[in-house]
Amino acid sequence: MKDSVTFIIKLSAILLAAVAILFCVNALYKNTNWWRAENNVAKFQNVPEGIQLCNVGTSHGECGFLYTQKNLVTMNFGLSSQPLIYDYYILNQYKNHIERGAAVIIPVSYLHVPKHTEEAVKKHRDILRPRYYRILEKENMDKWEWGEYLAFTKFPILSAGPNISHILRDIPQEQIDINFLRTKTNHDAAEFEMYCVEKVKNWLDPNQACVAEVGSIKSAETICRTIQFCLENGWKPVLLTTPVSSRLNELFEKETVNGKPFMAAFSEMTGNICSRFPGLLYLDYSHDERFCPDWALFQDGDHLNRFGAEKLTNVVIEDLQKQGIL
Repeated sequence: MKDSVTFIIKLSAILLAAVAILFCVNALYKNTNWWRAENNVAKFQNVPEGIQLCNVGTSHGECGFLYTQKNLVTMNFGLSSQPLIYDYYILNQYKNHIERGAAVIIPVSYLHVPKHTEEAVKKHRDILRPRYYRILEKENMDKWEWGEYLAFTKFPILSAGPNISHILRDIPQEQIDINFLRTKTNHDAAEFEMYCVEKVKNWLDPNQACVAEVGSIKSAETICRTIQFCLENGWKPVLLTTPVSSRLNELFEKETVNGKPFMAAFSEMTGNICSRFPGLLYLDYSHDERFCPDWALFQDGDHLNRFGAEKLTNVVIEDLQKQGIL
């Protein structure tokens, strides 16, 4: 009997020690710059009040806007590969931070045109869902589970894998801001070409896990839901396409989708969206000569670097002011 009690006491002590170590290591991991910066969610810790201008979107929105204006309250809600429905979820989550009359930029990209399978869309959302547990409430997610919530927000050490090494070898503080990393201006022509070719291939592959919906009609419906939500809240929605490098445009102009020339299908989708909302402003910079031929403004074939983003932001604000939106 005495031996049993001693064993239980020792086992309990070992378990308590293990739990204490787990909590300690978990706290250290959550305190790393790596975890705070992961997937660029750190910016959601400081969403300002009284936002007058903001954008949602995928990496094209995330990388396309760099707000440096001191006279405007701004926010970039874009995240890499963000599913269209999460544009709506994010605006709903932070709607009390956005002023009535604010301009809300809703990017629409080439990647929203091709048709993808239900399986590919589901796979994409499953891959990205962990980051949204950190920035959204339960009602603003397409799927929410207690186990995932605990693993990705309270005890991320359980899903850290090799990233646990950042406890010992962290990234610099300044790299929490992804703009710090988007400074590439010089491109190797062969690498740039390969990127563009692969981009076209991946976006047109119906089985590729992709940000797009199952097709342009579904994508348009989701975008329209977000536009309607903006109008209901007294905001001014603006549809926008960010600049695309001339080379990537050339490649897409040779493609077809759903039996139509790709560019015609893209124009049809944006036209259908605009037709549902008379007066909706659509700013299309996809072929803008101030950006597209200048590779120094891009970090790759379809994403602006910080210099291109700052230039585009200034151009957009000027255009919004001309239209009386700002």
